Amino acid sequence: MIIKSKIFLKKYIKNIYCNVFLRKKNRTENVNDVVINHTADMRFSIDFISKGKISNFIELEGWVYSQPQSFDLVVELNNCAVKRFQPDLIRLDVCSVFPEVGQDIKTGFKLKLPADLQYFNNRGATKVELFYLAGDTKKLLASSLVFDEKKYLEIEPNKSEVFYFTVASSNISLGGFGDFKEKLLPFSIGYCQLGFMAPVLYMRSTLGAQHDWQFDPDFNASTKQINNKLVVADSLTDILNYSKKFNIPCLIGLNGGIWSDAAGTCPEWDLTDHLEEDANNCQWNQRDEVMPDDYLKHLTGAESAPELSRSLTLSHYNKTVRAYKKRNLQQAGEVIATFAQDNPELYIGTNLDPDCYQNPFFEGEQWYDFNPSSLQQFRDWLSASGVYANEFRNTIKHTPFSLESLNVYLDTTFTCWDDVTPPRDKICTLWSIKDKFLDLWEEFRRHMVQRHYSDLASWLSETGISSDVIYSSQGFTAPQFSFEPFALSLNSPAKNYDSGGMSLQGSKPDAGHIGAILYGESARNNIRTENRLSFFENILKFDPDWAVVEFNPADLRDPPKVLPDYGFAWDCLREIFNHRARLVNLMAWNGSTAHDIDKDYFNAHMALRDTPLEQAVIDFMLMYADVPRGEQCYTFGSQRYASLDGWHSEGGQLNATTQGLQLELVGGHIDLHAPQPYLYGQTGLIKIEFVGLVTDELRLVLEVDGSVLECIEQTTVHDENAVSTYQLRPIHVLAPQVEKLRLVIKAPSRVETIKINRIIFAR
Repeated sequence: MIIKSKIFLKKYIKNIYCNVFLRKKNRTENVNDVVINHTADMRFSIDFISKGKISNFIELEGWVYSQPQSFDLVVELNNCAVKRFQPDLIRLDVCSVFPEVGQDIKTGFKLKLPADLQYFNNRGATKVELFYLAGDTKKLLASSLVFDEKKYLEIEPNKSEVFYFTVASSNISLGGFGDFKEKLLPFSIGYCQLGFMAPVLYMRSTLGAQHDWQFDPDFNASTKQINNKLVVADSLTDILNYSKKFNIPCLIGLNGGIWSDAAGTCPEWDLTDHLEEDANNCQWNQRDEVMPDDYLKHLTGAESAPELSRSLTLSHYNKTVRAYKKRNLQQAGEVIATFAQDNPELYIGTNLDPDCYQNPFFEGEQWYDFNPSSLQQFRDWLSASGVYANEFRNTIKHTPFSLESLNVYLDTTFTCWDDVTPPRDKICTLWSIKDKFLDLWEEFRRHMVQRHYSDLASWLSETGISSDVIYSSQGFTAPQFSFEPFALSLNSPAKNYDSGGMSLQGSKPDAGHIGAILYGESARNNIRTENRLSFFENILKFDPDWAVVEFNPADLRDPPKVLPDYGFAWDCLREIFNHRARLVNLMAWNGSTAHDIDKDYFNAHMALRDTPLEQAVIDFMLMYADVPRGEQCYTFGSQRYASLDGWHSEGGQLNATTQGLQLELVGGHIDLHAPQPYLYGQTGLIKIEFVGLVTDELRLVLEVDGSVLECIEQTTVHDENAVSTYQLRPIHVLAPQVEKLRLVIKAPSRVETIKINRIIFAR
């Protein structure tokens, strides 16, 4: 599963760090710009259009010149025309540039439209559009998104309560984060805040061979390797300076793993490439071979595949690799720790080495790691000897084997420990193999991955960075077809594919948190698991303070033009937030805009600009602005998407609408069964927002695990939003484990329908 998916999925990511596709930043044009917008005989420039927070008015300013045929300009709010007009100002600056525009021709306009409340709500941003109309022609001249600031409370959240949306970018100093400041930052309010993520290749950004490849925070990002690609896209110093200059928080990706040297070989700079020149530092396949790094470039369908064939061993016994990696990671960490201490409001955290594996990229033909040092570690792990009799003693979860007990357990005839070697001819394939030795080998490979993430996190925390903001970066791909669900635990049975030692438990470092890489159905919490619990529920069992360090609703295995819709993106964001993730890192990499979906270079899983996901993020920021991280909020979609959010009723009918959840009462009564009850443990307050209700008409009953709970019922009315908020405060906080939760709503028999805007479970 992982092998094909990762190569096909990521075959266009070859230049992700070093060869950047930059886009121009959105900017307001005027007549002094080289390029003036024009269509046929029409020219225009929109100098200003309101964006983000507004109070009482929407403002537009600009000019339009068209040949003698008559035309109108139309302003629309959420697709409703609110103003039809023609230019009424003479713009001498336009006349001076375009001689055909006479000084008596009115081309300019400056509007200040009252913000009509009917177009503004608390279910997302309002779209403002300016159109040019002439005959059958209707052309969009400008658009933006706005929200009424009066509908949102002023909130100064504690950092621990913030949910971050970061944008995965590179070439930061050259504008890689670019237009996201203008597009997303205006909607970053309350508990939903915007940041950016940029990778630092700590084994590649070095002082070079002459200085023993020590990490260089000031590496010259214009340096090129022999294949004419950039060695790196950003230096650490450039990233941190950008954060300070624009006052935007940053998530720093410290990448010294398999993707860090994938864009080309340059051992004069790259410490990984240098170390890989010695086969003893590399992972070996079952034939005791180390493949050339570009060996997989010629696989069918992977012409642009990154260099993934050669990777460093994860063996604890390889002192050379460990010493260099620790040194460079800590050199980078010391710089970050100083930045975090001086600028605590700008540092979100650090994620480590994306996709840490025993190399799984050979599609079942080869598997790893049979390096002699790894095999010795395997024997010591089996017998609880060597490091497992000392520093790793606490990691032994099995009863240690003697040689005799091992032979009995495996039905083998090993005569000495040096002869013990894992199965070499039983590579995991689509056909399940039941083999005790294979299960032991798989458990050990997962253990090595976890140990490596734990080493990285511990080394980084030693520099002064809090372990509370250190994350792994492990990919979790939804199983398809006959692939078995990936391993949840270190001792899960071997799978019918080479998982590369990946497991959910193994992605949790001892001194850090789970950092999940999620695409497609994995991000929507809609995948098969070993224990049939939801994937995110399983994550919470291992780590309630996890993060999503790479995300896109597109599935890496789908064709690159398949762009998920708004509803799919919204479902992903809701599930991630409600399961208490600390952040979601949106995959963008300065690349595709949805406007270029027909271009060869477009890839949906790297697209954020102008996509349904981007619109969903903006609306989500607004609808969740007053909800602290760690609480659960069900909005039943937004003004652009209707959803039941998993709720159901046995005594009435529920209808999803873009204005909220509509309840059809039977005899003045309806019951609401909450989804995902495992999330509500320790809840101390439930808030239900009803749309346009008389507050003294309702009675609410809370039932948990079959028992009615006594609650203190409070009511708050927000006239400006036409929302009545009921607050149910149980006399006692809910138990840590909840299996069923039901809300019963009672109203006078004359009340036939009720609409709910949001339901929030608070602590």
